[in-house]
Amino acid sequence: MFFPLSLFLFFLTSATLASGSELDEKINNFLLTISSDLNSKCPMNVDRFIILKNTMVDGKMFIYRYFTDFQAMNQYALETYGTKTTTVDWEEGFKKNAIKEDCSDPDDPFFAVGASIGRYYYDENNTLRIIIKTSREDCPKITDNPWAVGMYALLPELVCQDNQIYRQCYAVSQNECETAMKSATADCLQSHLSELPPDITTNKKIGSHWGEIVGACASEKYSSSLKSKFTNTNDCNNMNNWK
Repeated sequence: MFFPLSLFLFFLTSATLASGSELDEKINNFLLTISSDLNSKCPMNVDRFIILKNTMVDGKMFIYRYFTDFQAMNQYALETYGTKTTTVDWEEGFKKNAIKEDCSDPDDPFFAVGASIGRYYYDENNTLRIIIKTSREDCPKITDNPWAVGMYALLPELVCQDNQIYRQCYAVSQNECETAMKSATADCLQSHLSELPPDITTNKKIGSHWGEIVGACASEKYSSSLKSKFTNTNDCNNMNNWK
């Protein structure tokens, strides 16, 4: 994401008491500032086929405008995968990638301020070929995934028992531990929801694999949030005890 943290914090401070049209104006000004800063760095190569030409703002939507070499992409897909691709194929792929990117951060600043994101893809003739729009409503929800629901409920309960290292190495009560771990688990699940395979609830191997990923992520976030309460002992500093 291309913006300074100080700008986001300034927006949160100034917009706290705003509402209605005043809030919309503050969101618009926030997006315009980001757009101006990013445009000073454009054009920017995204990959071998796509260049970010510039950005613009339409109300509460932040829009990326890309030059896209569709001919080269189609040729690459044909040579690499032996398949012909259409605009519909690229649109589906772009939408999936956009949701994954925009929804992987629970604290995404655009969504956090109530804005949405647009991606406009122009071809070699500067013709607008594809428009992708995302908002927080497009993001998958933990409650929509049975495996994620179970992980969110089970992980904090398991690791916050009296005999667990998450309690023994942090000066916290069981309730404090579970609160911190629930927050960490929710963030980690949200960042990976769009990647979870559909058979995760029936395939034990896949479920175990993703359980390790989410667990490691939650452990790191938990430790970061409670670092001031860490017990500095040899056992607690031994990484083997955390496996």
